[in-house]
Amino acid sequence: MGGRATPAVIQDLAWISYLHETKTPDADWFELAVMHHTDCGSGFFADDGLRHGFAACGFDDAELAGLAVLDPAATVPVDVEKIINAPQVSSKIRVSGYSYDVKTGLVTTVRRAAAVLPGPLTRAASRRPSPSPAPREPRYQNEYGYIRSVIPAPYRAWVPKLGRMAEHLELPRPLRLVRTAAWSLGESAGLPIGALAIAAWLGGRDIGILTGLGVTCVIAAIRKFRTGTVPGLLAISVMLLTVQTIVVLATGSLWIFLLHFPVANLCLCALFARSAFGPNPLCARLAAEMIALRQPTTHQPGLHRFFQRATVLWAVIFLLLAASLAILLATEPTATFILLSSLATISFVAAGTGASIVWFLTVLRRHGLRLRFAPS
Repeated sequence: MGGRATPAVIQDLAWISYLHETKTPDADWFELAVMHHTDCGSGFFADDGLRHGFAACGFDDAELAGLAVLDPAATVPVDVEKIINAPQVSSKIRVSGYSYDVKTGLVTTVRRAAAVLPGPLTRAASRRPSPSPAPREPRYQNEYGYIRSVIPAPYRAWVPKLGRMAEHLELPRPLRLVRTAAWSLGESAGLPIGALAIAAWLGGRDIGILTGLGVTCVIAAIRKFRTGTVPGLLAISVMLLTVQTIVVLATGSLWIFLLHFPVANLCLCALFARSAFGPNPLCARLAAEMIALRQPTTHQPGLHRFFQRATVLWAVIFLLLAASLAILLATEPTATFILLSSLATISFVAAGTGASIVWFLTVLRRHGLRLRFAPS
């Protein structure tokens, strides 16, 4: 049961007990699990102003105050105790208590199963559970984000099914998804490169370099103003372009400026590799930034492993791309290098993107997760 053990709930349990005893006396008896969750809306009953206003509609203020759930670990034992001590409920029912954390998906045992006391005249103190909460069992999370070890054995078979039905990943609606992806690609490559090429054609190389850097800085500033953060790849581009622009303007060497292409990919390799096995792999962050992918509310170890391994894949891709661009820069003239480096970058990125998408969809199917568009 969820919610509080009100007199109406006690009456329902008594009725169910009576039906079981009279209609199915030879059938097995059941265990009643009392579960409260964090961030429960009933917590608003603890707000005196809201509660008093609602009570004025014809409800008892004291009863409403008793419905608030602020700390499941404190309220679950109270409700378990009410049911155990209710003389109307059959003593053959066993009652246990659990707390569910809606942010982490963790279910914790608060009170172990105990039988309902047989009646007010024959209650034995030895049958009453200890007033202090029983030691909490170890909390082991399965691949669906639920805890098997704290759920009574008869109900554990339902946990994977519940996890499969409840979890999904969410993308923006198609048009918004296209706009988000297009802007992410445009701000990180299209706009800076386009501005550099046009300005260089109109005013020369130095003007083009300064214009490309200026456009990149403006984009970063807009991002910071609108969202409060600057995407990781855009911040790296700003730093590298700043350093390379200062060097090329100071030395007059275009080759030094072109060197930032393999250096940038090497830095990206290091950045991806550094975050690959941490709690927040870069691929997961980029998926949230570039296509606004929303992951399930409960932790999904299988999905997390995918993002870790995909981050390793992209670290390898950027390492290979950096090596390829370095070889081209050392062996080819500038015009040929620009053409071949563009083709190499597009090929590596397209191949990595395709492999990541296929891999991602395979992982979703394997773990029973669904990908859907956000409601309009």
